Amino acid sequence: HRLLGASARLPLVYSGTNEALVAFQRGLPRDLDARLAPFANVAGLDGTLSVSTDFAPDRADGSEFTFLIGVATTVDAAELPAELSTIEVPELTWVAFDIS
Repeated sequence: HRLLGASARLPLVYSGTNEALVAFQRGLPRDLDARLAPFANVAGLDGTLSVSTDFAPDRADGSEFTFLIGVATTVDAAELPAELSTIEVPELTWVAFDIS
């Protein structure tokens, strides 16, 4: 499986608002959901995902992590839009939480 979407390296903020994350989200294209929807094909993970990954080992305040707004897909990487980010996720190495 892989994740497809818009991503950025952001600072980890433990207290207060993560202004870099807010700015990233505000800067997302309005049509992002529509562009991603055709690729969302993983059962149980339909819809838009908010993904935090690739943290520094010590997860210190101010260290960076990768944040992605996207979908889970099994579409071959060569067939995905080049302007979007992909993260390869080996099976049995991730967990999804519904926070609706």
